[in-house]
Amino acid sequence: MKAMAIGLVLCTSLLGAGFAWAGSPPKIPETLIITNVNVVDTRFGQLLPNLTVIIKDGVIEGLTKVAVINTGAHTHVVNGNAKYLIPGLWDMSAHLSAQAAAGWSRKSLFSLYLANGVTGIRNMDATGIDLTAPTAELQPEIEPPEPVWAEVQQPLSLASPLAPQRTIQDLNEILLACSGQEHDLRDGGLEAIANSDLATHAYIAGALWETFDSNKAHDVFRKIAEHDTWVVPALVAEEPPPAEASEEPAWGKYAPARYRSAPRHLATSTLLEQIAESQRDLRLVGDMKRSGVQFLAGTSAPSPQLFPGFSLHRELDLLVQGGFTPIEALQAATFNPAMYMAKLESYGVIEAGHIANMVLLDENPLDNIANVHKISGVILRGTFYPRNDLDAMLLQVEQESAQQVDTAKAADPKKDEPTQPPAAEIRRR
Repeated sequence: MKAMAIGLVLCTSLLGAGFAWAGSPPKIPETLIITNVNVVDTRFGQLLPNLTVIIKDGVIEGLTKVAVINTGAHTHVVNGNAKYLIPGLWDMSAHLSAQAAAGWSRKSLFSLYLANGVTGIRNMDATGIDLTAPTAELQPEIEPPEPVWAEVQQPLSLASPLAPQRTIQDLNEILLACSGQEHDLRDGGLEAIANSDLATHAYIAGALWETFDSNKAHDVFRKIAEHDTWVVPALVAEEPPPAEASEEPAWGKYAPARYRSAPRHLATSTLLEQIAESQRDLRLVGDMKRSGVQFLAGTSAPSPQLFPGFSLHRELDLLVQGGFTPIEALQAATFNPAMYMAKLESYGVIEAGHIANMVLLDENPLDNIANVHKISGVILRGTFYPRNDLDAMLLQVEQESAQQVDTAKAADPKKDEPTQPPAAEIRRR
């Protein structure tokens, strides 16, 4: 076994590291070492330059400036080339068991998340996930929702954010509490839901901003912050689709066959309405942030409009547009989820003892949050997936999608008219 000298401070020896009970073969540790890398400290919002990160059996063993590394068959050394290492991203509002997710195979679904650096998901669906052996190594960490979620979720949630709760998933819930006509709108909304009156329900949802009371809102925001309630705005779920297909490359490559024929354009009046609503949501999120409200990044993906992984990147972009700094947006997808889950000892930061879920970026995300898109590699539970492997995963998803389209055409060659997926799949927080 030869030694690669990086310095003289830390020695990571593989000899004798795996003691086992008598009669069983010794466990040989699998070690990943990333050298010459800039670590983004999401706990304190700073950059730790030129470090070596040592990972054993899927867990971060240590970070050091210099080290003596014993290399061998079970050690993988990656030169970080002065790139930037962040904790794995979390999508804190996903729907892995919903109808929309069925368009992708489990392997394709998890490949899309992994290729975008999403190593953790909070699955908002009550039903479980059927994982098969081929997907196990690509499976992100999956967190269930809080038990009360299934009880309170409804269109235009009418639960008051002034009552203590773990998370708020719908900005309309907050807008209702900020309305100068809250009681009338709340009563009308309950009646509309009871009678399945969608027209009245839509009217009430549209009236939320028209009756917005800024003085009342200040008090609402303060109480949400005092209750330690986390807000998952899912801004990307309300953003209108791009006018040009070229602006949304993921759609053309990775959309399942069942959504390829869905019309992407909106009527002018609807598009303008959605743009205005999206801009108001950005202002609302910015005002809440300045009032001390805590945020988690989530997307409501997958759906015909929302893509696994890609949409989380867009969500971080939108948080910055709403007034977050790049580190605050990054924390909403790393440090904050770990805080919310009470699992900061395992996730959210790059520190010794934490699960080795990380993303290697070409450029500094603290300078520009869009640099989160520039992924050089992903580490999932200590396994390193370089850019070439991630590209191969994406290519497989693209080929699967194309095969679905060809199969659908062969089965029904006369089916040329586009079909619109259910509205609930398109716009849903």
